[in-house]
Amino acid sequence: MEDSTGNLADGHGRIYSDWEQRLADFKGKHFTMDDCVMKPQPESKIELLAAGQSERGLQFSAEYTDYSFVMGQGINTPTKFTLVCEALLSTAEKSGRDVGAYVLFMIISDETDEAAQAKWETYREGADLEALSYMGVQGAQDDQADDNATAKEINLPEGAANFNMGTLIGSYATIAAMLDEAAAVPGVKGIMTVFDNFLVGLDKFGTEIQPPMTSRDALQIAGSHKGQSLSQPPCGKQERPASRGPFLCDCLQSL
Repeated sequence: MEDSTGNLADGHGRIYSDWEQRLADFKGKHFTMDDCVMKPQPESKIELLAAGQSERGLQFSAEYTDYSFVMGQGINTPTKFTLVCEALLSTAEKSGRDVGAYVLFMIISDETDEAAQAKWETYREGADLEALSYMGVQGAQDDQADDNATAKEINLPEGAANFNMGTLIGSYATIAAMLDEAAAVPGVKGIMTVFDNFLVGLDKFGTEIQPPMTSRDALQIAGSHKGQSLSQPPCGKQERPASRGPFLCDCLQSL
Protein backbone atom coordinates (compact mmCIF):
# COMPACT_ATOMS: atom_id res chain seq x y z
CA MET A 1 0.00 0.00 0.00
CA GLU A 2 2.78 2.41 0.88
CA ASP A 3 4.49 1.83 -2.45
CA SER A 4 1.30 2.19 -4.48
CA THR A 5 0.34 5.45 -2.78
CA GLY A 6 3.91 6.62 -3.23
CA ASN A 7 3.57 6.07 -6.96
CA LEU A 8 0.31 8.02 -6.96
CA ALA A 9 1.79 10.87 -4.95
CA ASP A 10 4.76 11.05 -7.28
CA GLY A 11 2.50 11.01 -10.33
CA HIS A 12 0.33 13.73 -8.81
CA GLY A 13 3.38 15.94 -8.34
CA ARG A 14 4.57 15.37 -11.89
CA ILE A 15 1.23 16.12 -13.54
CA TYR A 16 0.37 19.11 -11.39
CA SER A 17 3.80 20.66 -11.71
CA ASP A 18 3.35 20.64 -15.49
CA TRP A 19 -0.28 21.74 -15.42
CA GLU A 20 -0.10 24.51 -12.87
CA GLN A 21 3.49 25.73 -12.98
CA ARG A 22 4.29 24.87 -16.62
CA LEU A 23 7.50 23.11 -15.61
CA ALA A 24 9.11 20.83 -18.16
CA ASP A 25 11.24 18.71 -15.80
CA PHE A 26 10.26 16.55 -12.85
CA LYS A 27 12.34 14.27 -10.68
CA GLY A 28 10.59 12.24 -8.02
CA LYS A 29 11.05 8.93 -6.26
CA HIS A 30 9.12 6.92 -8.83
CA PHE A 31 9.05 9.11 -11.95
CA THR A 32 11.63 11.16 -13.78
CA MET A 33 10.69 13.38 -16.71
CA ASP A 34 13.18 15.38 -18.77
CA ASP A 35 11.95 18.15 -21.05
CA CYS A 36 8.37 16.99 -20.64
CA VAL A 37 5.53 19.36 -21.58
CA MET A 38 1.91 18.79 -20.58
CA LYS A 39 -0.55 20.17 -23.12
CA PRO A 40 -3.11 21.54 -23.50
CA GLN A 41 -2.92 23.74 -20.43
CA PRO A 42 -6.22 23.70 -18.52
CA GLU A 43 -8.25 26.90 -18.35
CA SER A 44 -9.13 26.27 -14.71
CA LYS A 45 -8.20 23.96 -11.87
CA ILE A 46 -8.73 20.26 -12.49
CA GLU A 47 -10.26 18.76 -9.36
CA LEU A 48 -9.17 15.30 -8.26
CA LEU A 49 -11.04 12.54 -6.48
CA ALA A 50 -9.62 9.46 -4.79
CA ALA A 51 -11.03 6.31 -3.23
CA GLY A 52 -9.79 4.66 -0.06
CA GLN A 53 -11.33 4.64 3.41
CA SER A 54 -8.40 3.20 5.35
CA GLU A 55 -6.28 5.56 7.42
CA ARG A 56 -3.67 5.70 4.66
CA GLY A 57 -6.31 6.12 1.97
CA LEU A 58 -7.89 9.09 3.73
CA GLN A 59 -4.46 10.58 4.31
CA PHE A 60 -3.72 10.40 0.59
CA SER A 61 -7.04 12.08 -0.24
CA ALA A 62 -6.42 14.80 2.34
CA GLU A 63 -2.95 15.56 1.01
CA TYR A 64 -3.45 15.37 -2.74
CA THR A 65 -7.10 15.48 -3.82
CA ASP A 66 -10.19 17.67 -3.58
CA TYR A 67 -12.72 14.95 -2.81
CA SER A 68 -12.73 11.45 -1.36
CA PHE A 69 -15.11 8.69 -2.35
CA VAL A 70 -16.92 7.34 0.73
CA MET A 71 -19.24 4.35 0.77
CA GLY A 72 -22.60 4.78 2.42
CA GLN A 73 -23.18 2.14 5.07
CA GLY A 74 -26.05 -0.12 6.02
CA ILE A 75 -29.64 -0.25 4.83
CA ASN A 76 -31.78 2.86 5.30
CA THR A 77 -29.13 4.35 7.60
CA PRO A 78 -28.24 7.48 5.59
CA THR A 79 -25.87 8.99 8.16
CA LYS A 80 -24.03 5.85 9.28
CA PHE A 81 -20.94 6.90 7.29
CA THR A 82 -20.51 9.97 9.53
CA LEU A 83 -17.44 8.59 11.33
CA VAL A 84 -15.60 8.19 8.02
CA CYS A 85 -16.43 11.80 7.14
CA GLU A 86 -15.18 12.94 10.53
CA ALA A 87 -11.92 11.06 9.97
CA LEU A 88 -11.55 12.66 6.53
CA LEU A 89 -12.16 16.17 7.88
CA SER A 90 -9.73 15.62 10.74
CA THR A 91 -7.03 14.39 8.38
CA ALA A 92 -7.69 17.25 5.94
CA GLU A 93 -7.43 19.78 8.77
CA LYS A 94 -3.94 18.49 9.57
CA SER A 95 -2.93 18.91 5.94
CA GLY A 96 -4.44 22.39 5.81
CA ARG A 97 -6.61 21.58 2.79
CA ASP A 98 -10.33 21.71 1.99
CA VAL A 99 -11.31 18.14 1.09
CA GLY A 100 -14.91 16.88 0.97
CA ALA A 101 -16.67 13.54 0.69
CA TYR A 102 -18.59 12.11 -2.25
CA VAL A 103 -20.86 9.47 -0.72
CA LEU A 104 -22.08 6.43 -2.65
CA PHE A 105 -25.59 5.01 -2.21
CA MET A 106 -27.69 2.48 -4.09
CA ILE A 107 -31.28 3.64 -4.48
CA ILE A 108 -34.16 1.17 -4.72
CA SER A 109 -37.38 3.15 -4.99
CA ASP A 110 -41.03 2.70 -5.89
CA GLU A 111 -44.41 4.31 -5.30
CA THR A 112 -44.59 2.90 -1.75
CA ASP A 113 -42.14 1.72 0.89
CA GLU A 114 -43.63 -1.77 0.68
CA ALA A 115 -43.15 -2.06 -3.08
CA ALA A 116 -39.53 -0.93 -2.83
CA GLN A 117 -38.83 -3.39 -0.01
CA ALA A 118 -40.32 -6.21 -2.10
CA LYS A 119 -37.79 -5.42 -4.85
CA TRP A 120 -34.91 -5.64 -2.38
CA GLU A 121 -36.09 -9.00 -1.04
CA THR A 122 -36.28 -10.32 -4.60
CA TYR A 123 -32.69 -9.27 -5.26
CA ARG A 124 -31.47 -10.91 -2.06
CA GLU A 125 -33.32 -14.15 -2.77
CA GLY A 126 -31.76 -14.34 -6.23
CA ALA A 127 -28.19 -13.75 -5.06
CA ASP A 128 -25.42 -16.20 -6.01
CA LEU A 129 -24.55 -17.55 -2.56
CA GLU A 130 -21.46 -19.40 -3.78
CA ALA A 131 -20.04 -16.24 -5.32
CA LEU A 132 -20.82 -14.24 -2.18
CA SER A 133 -19.10 -16.87 -0.05
CA TYR A 134 -15.99 -16.70 -2.23
CA MET A 135 -15.99 -12.91 -2.00
CA GLY A 136 -16.13 -13.12 1.78
CA VAL A 137 -13.23 -15.56 1.96
CA GLN A 138 -11.07 -13.40 -0.29
CA GLY A 139 -11.89 -10.22 1.61
CA ALA A 140 -11.01 -11.85 4.94
CA GLN A 141 -7.47 -12.57 3.75
CA ASP A 142 -6.48 -8.93 4.24
CA ASP A 143 -5.65 -9.12 7.94
CA GLN A 144 -4.08 -5.65 7.84
CA ALA A 145 -7.31 -3.86 6.86
CA ASP A 146 -8.62 -1.41 9.46
CA ASP A 147 -12.27 -1.09 10.45
CA ASN A 148 -13.06 1.46 7.73
CA ALA A 149 -11.40 -0.48 4.91
CA THR A 150 -13.56 -1.22 1.87
CA ALA A 151 -12.56 -4.91 1.95
CA LYS A 152 -14.40 -5.28 5.25
CA GLU A 153 -17.41 -3.15 4.34
CA ILE A 154 -18.36 -5.00 1.16
CA ASN A 155 -18.42 -8.40 2.88
CA LEU A 156 -20.88 -7.67 5.69
CA PRO A 157 -23.69 -10.27 5.46
CA GLU A 158 -26.74 -7.99 5.56
CA GLY A 159 -26.06 -6.36 2.21
CA ALA A 160 -23.61 -8.66 0.44
CA ALA A 161 -25.99 -8.98 -2.53
CA ASN A 162 -24.93 -5.51 -3.69
CA PHE A 163 -21.41 -5.40 -2.19
CA ASN A 164 -22.72 -3.61 0.89
CA MET A 165 -22.78 -0.18 -0.62
CA GLY A 166 -25.11 1.95 1.47
CA THR A 167 -28.63 1.15 0.30
CA LEU A 168 -31.67 3.40 0.53
CA ILE A 169 -34.96 1.55 0.06
CA GLY A 170 -38.38 3.18 0.05
CA SER A 171 -40.94 5.36 -1.63
CA TYR A 172 -39.81 8.40 -3.59
CA ALA A 173 -40.62 10.65 -0.63
CA THR A 174 -38.75 8.36 1.78
CA ILE A 175 -35.66 8.34 -0.45
CA ALA A 176 -35.72 12.14 -0.80
CA ALA A 177 -35.82 12.55 2.98
CA MET A 178 -32.93 10.12 3.52
CA LEU A 179 -30.79 11.84 0.87
CA ASP A 180 -31.40 15.15 2.65
CA GLU A 181 -30.15 13.54 5.87
CA ALA A 182 -27.01 12.30 4.13
CA ALA A 183 -26.38 15.69 2.53
CA ALA A 184 -26.50 17.36 5.95
CA VAL A 185 -23.56 15.36 7.32
CA PRO A 186 -20.57 17.70 7.79
CA GLY A 187 -18.00 17.20 5.06
CA VAL A 188 -20.38 15.90 2.39
CA LYS A 189 -19.95 17.77 -0.90
CA GLY A 190 -21.76 15.38 -3.21
CA ILE A 191 -23.78 12.18 -3.36
CA MET A 192 -23.21 9.50 -5.98
CA THR A 193 -26.12 7.25 -6.85
CA VAL A 194 -26.45 3.71 -8.19
CA PHE A 195 -29.83 2.35 -9.29
CA ASP A 196 -31.16 -1.19 -9.41
CA ASN A 197 -32.67 -0.40 -12.82
CA PHE A 198 -30.84 2.66 -14.10
CA LEU A 199 -33.26 3.51 -16.92
CA VAL A 200 -36.31 3.61 -14.65
CA GLY A 201 -34.42 4.60 -11.52
CA LEU A 202 -32.64 7.60 -13.02
CA ASP A 203 -35.86 8.95 -14.53
CA LYS A 204 -37.74 8.55 -11.24
CA PHE A 205 -34.84 10.19 -9.44
CA GLY A 206 -35.20 13.25 -11.63
CA THR A 207 -38.98 13.45 -11.67
CA GLU A 208 -40.00 12.16 -8.24
CA ILE A 209 -37.07 12.16 -5.80
CA GLN A 210 -35.01 15.28 -6.52
CA PRO A 211 -37.80 17.91 -6.69
CA PRO A 212 -38.86 17.68 -3.01
CA MET A 213 -35.30 17.47 -1.64
CA THR A 214 -34.62 20.42 0.67
CA SER A 215 -30.85 20.12 0.18
CA ARG A 216 -30.92 20.76 -3.58
CA ASP A 217 -30.03 24.43 -3.29
CA ALA A 218 -26.79 23.56 -1.49
CA LEU A 219 -25.66 20.97 -4.01
CA GLN A 220 -23.69 21.64 -7.17
CA ILE A 221 -23.83 19.89 -10.49
CA ALA A 222 -20.53 18.19 -11.25
CA GLY A 223 -19.31 18.95 -14.72
CA SER A 224 -21.88 21.64 -15.48
CA HIS A 225 -20.83 24.72 -17.44
CA LYS A 226 -20.72 28.18 -15.88
CA GLY A 227 -24.06 29.92 -16.07
CA GLN A 228 -25.95 26.70 -16.83
CA SER A 229 -28.72 25.30 -14.66
CA LEU A 230 -30.40 21.93 -14.43
CA SER A 231 -33.05 23.11 -16.90
CA GLN A 232 -30.42 24.46 -19.31
CA PRO A 233 -27.93 21.65 -20.03
CA PRO A 234 -24.75 22.50 -21.93
CA CYS A 235 -25.58 19.97 -24.62
CA GLY A 236 -28.47 22.17 -25.79
CA LYS A 237 -31.13 19.47 -25.59
CA GLN A 238 -34.74 20.55 -25.24
CA GLU A 239 -35.59 21.09 -21.60
CA ARG A 240 -38.40 19.17 -19.96
CA PRO A 241 -41.58 20.84 -18.78
CA ALA A 242 -41.13 22.33 -15.30
CA SER A 243 -43.75 19.95 -13.90
CA ARG A 244 -41.48 16.98 -14.59
CA GLY A 245 -38.72 18.17 -12.31
CA PRO A 246 -35.06 18.85 -13.13
CA PHE A 247 -33.53 18.16 -16.50
CA LEU A 248 -31.43 15.03 -16.62
CA CYS A 249 -29.29 14.11 -19.59
CA ASP A 250 -26.04 12.30 -20.26
CA CYS A 251 -24.01 15.52 -20.15
CA LEU A 252 -24.73 16.19 -16.46
CA GLN A 253 -24.17 14.22 -13.30
CA SER A 254 -26.75 14.85 -10.60
CA LEU A 255 -25.46 15.29 -7.08
